[in-house]
Amino acid sequence: MDTSQTPEGPTAGQRRKNILTRVEGYVCRDRMKQHGEAEDNVKDISEFWTIWMTKRGLLAPGAVVTRLDVCQMMSLMKAARKINNMHAQDNWDDDAGYQVIGAAIAESERESKKS
Repeated sequence: MDTSQTPEGPTAGQRRKNILTRVEGYVCRDRMKQHGEAEDNVKDISEFWTIWMTKRGLLAPGAVVTRLDVCQMMSLMKAARKINNMHAQDNWDDDAGYQVIGAAIAESERESKKS
């Protein structure tokens, strides 16, 4: 019996799966074609933000904005956008994408520390 669809539309589980598939496309294919490897892009952003914030006096000399900071701050940017439009799917999808990229970076860092 197919429980993925009800007369009213997809089940909650199928809806979540559809969203995960869409976000996977963004972080593993679509955005990668546009912006390059996500982890490399986040690294570049962290370096630019560190320079910018240090020069502006917003970050102590020697302090750095990490790749994980970038992922979280981009997620917070999407949260700020949701304040004005909680139903804009792009904000939810992009937020999930930043969280997935951050989770992948965190996992990679944990694995590097084990070695």
